[in-house]
Amino acid sequence: MSELNIYQRLLKITEELNTVKKGLTVGSGNFGYKAVGEMDILNAVKPLEIEHGVYSYPMNRELVSQEVLTTEKNGNTSTKFMMRVETTYRFVNVDKPSEFVDQVSY
Repeated sequence: MSELNIYQRLLKITEELNTVKKGLTVGSGNFGYKAVGEMDILNAVKPLEIEHGVYSYPMNRELVSQEVLTTEKNGNTSTKFMMRVETTYRFVNVDKPSEFVDQVSY
């Protein structure tokens, strides 16, 4: 593989990455919207990581908050669970594993 450092490899991936299509529908009716799902992102990014010698993985996850949301409409009760998770992803140069970048995401 090339002698590119981790930042150069990530830049190559960014340059080649197309817009990820919003393939996930969240909610319904007036409250529905389109979003990008985790699988949509993985399908777009993983082939480029392989091509450019970068391995990424979720290194750490921490539960930030959680709550139960209960709503009632027309006599029907609906319960939803909401969790906010802080995840640290590590991006590693496969040719020099001591070289990596950590990125926090929620």
